[in-house]
Amino acid sequence: MLISACTGPIETRVSSSGVALSSDRTILNEQHGNHSDILVQARSLTLQQLDSRGFSLAPNGAHKLDVTVSERPANLLVTTGTEQGKAVLTSPKPKKPLQSCVDSEFNLVVRLTRVADGTELYRGRASEYHCKASLADVLPFLVNAALADLSSPKGEHIIKRRGFD
Repeated sequence: MLISACTGPIETRVSSSGVALSSDRTILNEQHGNHSDILVQARSLTLQQLDSRGFSLAPNGAHKLDVTVSERPANLLVTTGTEQGKAVLTSPKPKKPLQSCVDSEFNLVVRLTRVADGTELYRGRASEYHCKASLADVLPFLVNAALADLSSPKGEHIIKRRGFD
């Protein structure tokens, strides 16, 4: 019997940084233009998580919240710079043994900045590779991982969970 390469442990790559958050846990309630459904979902899930941690939306909030999501084919090499000085941002991900489809990489970044002076107080990034799952299905896990270190940023680390790849 063969084991499917599309199930098993999923590695969430997490990177978090920041400084101590103030006791004022209000988030500036900004009006946003027309965004994609996935970005609206990501922001909504992030606000729900922050609400459960004592944050609230306010017209004159002390913190600005930025949420970004992206999806790319994981077999691409992403570089920056010129021909003389390229830097690799992301290497292509090799296929797993017995894998029959091409992975996508899903990324979510959450940033909290101080409204008064623009100081970045927290940045949490979570990313995963998936073969069959959609970004919408994975988004709740990415939000949880990106905000997991909110009270104590831990730098780069990996969280493993069971799930559908």
